[in-house]
Amino acid sequence: MRTVTLFETDFPDAASVHEFLARELEFPDYYGSNLSALADCLGDIDRPTRIVIERVDDELWDERPWFGRICEVLVREGLASEELEVSLRR
Repeated sequence: MRTVTLFETDFPDAASVHEFLARELEFPDYYGSNLSALADCLGDIDRPTRIVIERVDDELWDERPWFGRICEVLVREGLASEELEVSLRR
């Protein structure tokens, strides 16, 4: 199973998360780097994939709402997909 780990503190902005996910999950070149495009591409994953989200603390989460929105999409798509598993760790 392919595993991708997102460390909350590794990303200074939403664009860097999108870039990381596009590279690690091999999204197509036309990936739009937004939440809708993320949901679409996650829905197209066709091999077993685990995404682990490593959280640090609630204060950092509150300071970076864009990270929370990305995580919401990841979790929602993980629940809808047979190939995608998403977990949140602290």
